[in-house]
Amino acid sequence: MGVIEITICLIAGAVTAITIITILQKERAFTAGKNLRQLAYDLKTVMKERSELKRQLRTTQEEVEELRDSLLQLCDERDVMEAVWEEGDQELRSTKCVDAEEAAVFGRGSEWVYAYTFPAHEQLAFAKRLEHFPIKVGMSTQENVVHRVHQQVAGTSTAISERATLRLVFRVNEARQFEEWLHQKLSKAGRKASESVGVEWYRTNPTELERLFRSYVLTKTRASRPIAHKKQAMNDERSNVESDVS
Repeated sequence: MGVIEITICLIAGAVTAITIITILQKERAFTAGKNLRQLAYDLKTVMKERSELKRQLRTTQEEVEELRDSLLQLCDERDVMEAVWEEGDQELRSTKCVDAEEAAVFGRGSEWVYAYTFPAHEQLAFAKRLEHFPIKVGMSTQENVVHRVHQQVAGTSTAISERATLRLVFRVNEARQFEEWLHQKLSKAGRKASESVGVEWYRTNPTELERLFRSYVLTKTRASRPIAHKKQAMNDERSNVESDVS
């Protein structure tokens, strides 16, 4: 083999080697590009998952705040109801016109909202299996609530045949406000005794009145409970948590 042939063979071998190296480099570059695209996709997925986790964390924090608010509110309500809902130690003395022996007294206020009826109303409701019967719902700022009821009944004593039965007494600090609220609730529920000659008579029962009193007390408690600073503290805590996550 001559020099020329040898040279040609060497050149051909070099070209083949270069071609193979080029192909390998292209394959490596393609693989590297593919890997980079996969890494970019994985990174995007991780960032998306991270964003979703942060959103879930914020939602969880909001739920925790709501639960904490509810717990604080329930604790406040429990304290209030323990102080108010228990029957008071006020001794009510019956009079010639008012039977106060079985009257239930709730609250610790200085004014009164009272509920009385007549035995005939209760007996008729029992005989007809009626859930509601006429009850007078009024208020008084006098020291003796039985005396206030006595004044009303005694004024018509010649026209009645039995004593009034005092069923409930609520001791509050704003009797007028509670009485008006109670009248509105009863009227809205269709309890107004329109056939009654007297005023402030409603077809209700002691259980319903007790429930309304409880609702009134809880409404007043919720309206007056200061939670703004607690909310701010919770928001600050949530911001710190989000900063840690970031």
